[in-house]
Amino acid sequence: MIILITGGSGLLGSYLLRAFPEDEVHFTFFSHPLEAKKVDGHKLDISDKKAVHSLFSSIRPDITIHTVAIPSMDLCETNKPLADTVNVEGTRNVVEACKNINAKIVFVSTSYVFDGKQKIFPENAPTHPVNYYGKTKLEGEKILSASGLPFLILRTDQPYGWVLPFQKKNSVVRALELLENGQLFREPEDWYNNPTYARDFAMAAKTLLEKNKTGLYHV
Repeated sequence: MIILITGGSGLLGSYLLRAFPEDEVHFTFFSHPLEAKKVDGHKLDISDKKAVHSLFSSIRPDITIHTVAIPSMDLCETNKPLADTVNVEGTRNVVEACKNINAKIVFVSTSYVFDGKQKIFPENAPTHPVNYYGKTKLEGEKILSASGLPFLILRTDQPYGWVLPFQKKNSVVRALELLENGQLFREPEDWYNNPTYARDFAMAAKTLLEKNKTGLYHV
């Protein structure tokens, strides 16, 4: 099995790289090359349609796991063209490249496709994003759903894990560092979420793929 992970140097991507030791694994990165055993890295800007198609035609993955996104809520609000370019058009480029080689695609989405007015959101809950990041990720989901490809959409919430020096810190790592240094850790008291350990997410994705599942799952 040939697996291509876009955004392999990100938090979830780097954990996914370790989840498939028996397969041929490739990953893409944009600005941070990653040294990992038994995997091949490729520099790629997913907004470059020609480069995306060229790389996918060369590797011909059986499965693509698409993790690349602009994850910052603030940046997506202040630079909507960039959010559209990466989160929407970049996803469209990846999906179209998968269609050319008939590859199954896994799309990492988010709880931000919802408005937070319920306590629990099952997979069939109506979507209603209240920020631009959520809107762009929902557009990505729609692109997959209309692709005609076998796909998995995996929505997750607040992924955390040990980070590499160039990776964005998550709330768990920040809390540990501040408390270890005797500092006060502040967190909004009206913000409810379900932090997800990145390794657990990677193992869940692997299990769903091994069972040849398709469709939408909350992980």
